[in-house]
Amino acid sequence: MVWNPLKLENIFHSEISSSLLLTDLLDTNDNCIKFLSYVHSQNPNFFCPAGYNKELLKREHFIKDKGSIDIFIQLKSSTGEDVAILIEVKVHDYQSSTRDQIKTYMEAARAQTQSNSVYLIYLTQFTERDITPDFITPGTVVEFNSARKQYGSSICHLSWVDFYRFLQGIDLNKLDPTLKLLLEMHEAWIKDKCDKDLENNMQPSGEPRLLDNLFPKTPSKLKELLSLGYVQKNKTGDVLKIPLTKLDADQLVWLMNVIKDYTDGPDVDKTQIYNTNPETIKAAKAFLKEVAVSDNGWPLLSFYAELFHYINVTKHIDFYSSGNTGFSIKLATKDFKNLSFCTLWRSNREVVFKLTR
Repeated sequence: MVWNPLKLENIFHSEISSSLLLTDLLDTNDNCIKFLSYVHSQNPNFFCPAGYNKELLKREHFIKDKGSIDIFIQLKSSTGEDVAILIEVKVHDYQSSTRDQIKTYMEAARAQTQSNSVYLIYLTQFTERDITPDFITPGTVVEFNSARKQYGSSICHLSWVDFYRFLQGIDLNKLDPTLKLLLEMHEAWIKDKCDKDLENNMQPSGEPRLLDNLFPKTPSKLKELLSLGYVQKNKTGDVLKIPLTKLDADQLVWLMNVIKDYTDGPDVDKTQIYNTNPETIKAAKAFLKEVAVSDNGWPLLSFYAELFHYINVTKHIDFYSSGNTGFSIKLATKDFKNLSFCTLWRSNREVVFKLTR
């Protein structure tokens, strides 16, 4: 089922809704240990739950004089060792981070349990790997990086996209039907929110420049590009959004050729050489598999496969992916040494061009 994220805003705007969903999912010992095992697999230096069972799971666990942690989990090993896992949930990374919150909860929980066997999972919209130089760094990433200097592998940072990757390994049909439905709606809402929050927090590029001004020797295709999508204003200028799912096969081929014309034209500095990192290649392959099994995915699969191959073999183009939210295409021109040409969002299958910057 396709959900309208705008209609879901009132349901999930409060972070309490997200922590409630997570609490309900982790309530069984099996799901709880599976989740912690997944977190360990993504962060090998973090706590490994092998040999442990869930003793207690509480939402809004009160820590004396320090407030309440969103989720508190107490585990016990087969040898009787107790471990505390704290989970702090965020869905508004650019608005709701609190300075030294991780430190406050870690120290208070250590004092309360009289143990150093305390670990914290910071579950937010974005982690450090999601934030390229194109975007303003959200407060949650700043907060985690600050706390990591003190707590090292006792804390880990997880995004909601990571969480929904974990759910792909869970048999959702075994869940309560209402919980399953809410998780599906929440996934649609949070992924859309992540895309929009990044778009609204792009780094200012200095003096406003039109797209065509950046490629003065390249025949302009701006008018034709505009016919494929719609223009939206954000904090740092106008962007053109092209929903790929609404294009037919001929339009996708034309768009592919336009991208090639701009990125391989006379304005591009082809002396700049970039090497695609292995994580981006891995993310691209995973995304192509995702597109292949989606409804009406074959035309899009052809477009993405050709584009990814072209970018990967064209060494003067910088191809980057966070693995979670999307892919960016960058290059150098005579005037700009680090120009973000366009962004391809994963969740809504849109290509976004910055028209002014």
